[in-house]
Amino acid sequence: MRLIKPACFAFLAILSCMLSTARAEELENPYKKVDVGDWVEWKTEAMGQEMTMKETVKAKDETSVTLTIESKAMGQTHSQEHKIDLTKPYDPKKPQGEANNAKVEIVEKGTETIKVAEKEYKCNWTKVKVTMDMAGKTIETNAKTYVCTDVPMGGVVKVESEAMGMKSIMEITGHGKAASK
Repeated sequence: MRLIKPACFAFLAILSCMLSTARAEELENPYKKVDVGDWVEWKTEAMGQEMTMKETVKAKDETSVTLTIESKAMGQTHSQEHKIDLTKPYDPKKPQGEANNAKVEIVEKGTETIKVAEKEYKCNWTKVKVTMDMAGKTIETNAKTYVCTDVPMGGVVKVESEAMGMKSIMEITGHGKAASK
């Protein structure tokens, strides 16, 4: 069981990379529109386990946004911060953090209305192939990411992926705006 836990967090790092690449063609940085306290949460089914990941805007000024990203899997919590520079062009194909050496290739694009958690989302989808080095091994991930402009902080609604012989489905479970001031 000890080997599975690192694999879960490696898998979450790859999913984090998928989130980073979701809006490869967006002209304006989606994080310019967020406020402190905004959040998005997803759940993932993989390896017979359920994992959750939540992004929350911790801080924002005119030049940057700081996100807290909290992942929970198999009774463990992993938290990290991620800073997005708002003064530079947003390049979601250049993932940050643990996945910063990833090479992203866009394979196919389309549109589709999907239903997740009893709600319909009109999405643009992108199939990508991501190759990255993790702990001295080359890992290849194939994923299809569904993005909807009605969802804040990048718009990711669903990600279907396969990496390291594991298939997963990640779906949005909720999102919210900061409390009114």
